[in-house]
Amino acid sequence: MKAWLENLSDENMPNEEIRAIAELYGLEFAVRFMHDLPGALINVPMNGLKKIRNEYICDKYDGSKISRLSLAFECEVSEGYIKQLVSKNRKRIRLA
Repeated sequence: MKAWLENLSDENMPNEEIRAIAELYGLEFAVRFMHDLPGALINVPMNGLKKIRNEYICDKYDGSKISRLSLAFECEVSEGYIKQLVSKNRKRIRLA
């Protein structure tokens, strides 16, 4: 690390967002983030992880009760949620 970066603290971060990144993930990550992505505007979607999780469930679900139970436990959702999700997803696939 460069000498001028050695004594950094969260208070040295240039704005509130970078300060939050430093607090959550560490100063080294925040500095690297600023170095690798200068000027980038990043929008973190509210439901980004939910979309990824739902796609995973639809890909992995094989129609069996065991699969549904396993995915419900793994993804921390209910069996009913999986049934609804897969049913809704299959309807969309048929329309396409």
